Amino acid sequence: MSFIKSVLKFNSDYYAEQIWPSTLENINEALSKDTLRVRQIVFNKKELSFVKSEIGNANSKKWCSRKLENAKCLPWAEVNTIYKTNPFFLLPSFSKPVFVRNNKYCFFYSDDGGAGNFSIFEKQEDKSWKEIKKIFWWIS
Repeated sequence: MSFIKSVLKFNSDYYAEQIWPSTLENINEALSKDTLRVRQIVFNKKELSFVKSEIGNANSKKWCSRKLENAKCLPWAEVNTIYKTNPFFLLPSFSKPVFVRNNKYCFFYSDDGGAGNFSIFEKQEDKSWKEIKKIFWWIS
């Protein structure tokens, strides 16, 4: 099972091809530190810069198109049109998962349109993924 399928918690027929620009700004800000400590794990500036770059580059290239089998990816122009006419429409989005340290850890953002979080996951011995840190979250 892919990482995305194993951790996404929303069930929708549609999702946005990009994460919101304001969310990308929040991710960039959260990763602009020299280090990020999670329990005894310390992610260094080089790792954090790599994650920031991968998420930003993927978002500008509309990375998540065709990533979910049973949901339609909506182009960004269509997303903006929907929100102008119906600002309460809940449309999920997610970032590219970025793996570090030999794929043991993954940085990933996802939202269901009404709440979202940017988290770090750790691969377990049984190959499942466990969230070990919410870097930030929001609820509307």
